[in-house]
Amino acid sequence: MHAGPFSAAEQSWIDVHPVVRFSIHEKYAPYLTESNKHKSAGPFKALLSKIEECTRQQYVPV
Repeated sequence: MHAGPFSAAEQSWIDVHPVVRFSIHEKYAPYLTESNKHKSAGPFKALLSKIEECTRQQYVPV
């Protein structure tokens, strides 16, 4: 899956930033990891995975 079309400015930013580092408040960090009960990705991780598919970028928590 690849979303688009992106504007020229958006695509330029995406091309220059193949890896996006972000911070998240510690109380929300568990939403980035798998649930032990359900073995499914946390909701933030699932969303970031979809964005990665669309933009072909990598999102890395710091």
